[in-house]
Amino acid sequence: MSAPETYPAPLDRLHALGLDESEQPASVDYRAIGIGPDDIPALIRIATDTRYNTATLPVAWAPLHASSALGALQATEAIEPLVSLLDEASENGWILEDIPRALGLIGATAVPALARYIAEPNRSIWSRIAAGSALMEIGKAHPDVRGDCVAVLTDQLRLFAKQASDFNAFLMGDLLDLQAVESAPVMEEAFAADRIDISINGDWEDVQVELGLLAKRLTPKPRYTHFQIERPVPERTAPRPHAGRERRAAEKRRRKIAKQSKRRNKRRK
Repeated sequence: MSAPETYPAPLDRLHALGLDESEQPASVDYRAIGIGPDDIPALIRIATDTRYNTATLPVAWAPLHASSALGALQATEAIEPLVSLLDEASENGWILEDIPRALGLIGATAVPALARYIAEPNRSIWSRIAAGSALMEIGKAHPDVRGDCVAVLTDQLRLFAKQASDFNAFLMGDLLDLQAVESAPVMEEAFAADRIDISINGDWEDVQVELGLLAKRLTPKPRYTHFQIERPVPERTAPRPHAGRERRAAEKRRRKIAKQSKRRNKRRK
């Protein structure tokens, strides 16, 4: 297919960038190739242009680079467009992983929009997981608002009785990434109510060890079953001209699912 829109230099370079060996755009210095604040409106158009969904590689990755550039530019005007993309997190792996990173770079000004988004129960579970990841990324990149991000995630976890146990576990994983010891009482309540999928982060003792509340486990380790999300991720069933992109998106989703399990395995060694 032809490019969805003809962009002047340097934005035309986004169509040829592709990804590095680790399938990440992080190694690109967008300012070094001439992309700056004046390009923000066009970058938003690229990031949200659904016509790229049917593009061939490497052109198909232009929205990923556009969102990453928006993050690097800390483009506050891109917050709402990027948050709206989370609606597609179930189907597009790059949105599940890369939009949270971009919002994490933008920082504190994205917290209110993400707080509203993650609190909406009608959103898909993967969209809300992505919103939680974005809050975690903000908290890690901007220590001055870490407390705000922890508060949003903890308030959401307090609703554990009404939420899927896997969603609760991902919220807890974000809190663990932020070393949110202050959230331990809510975590303990959720475990006591059996509303946490222990195959993702481990059980309450594992969590206490990670938070530094226990030096080591006090009881034998339970057998952790293989994680299977309670609400299956929708997959595209119709033939797509960009099958390679879909396979990469599915792989990124699998990596996201395995993230907390990898953390648990490191703890158990």
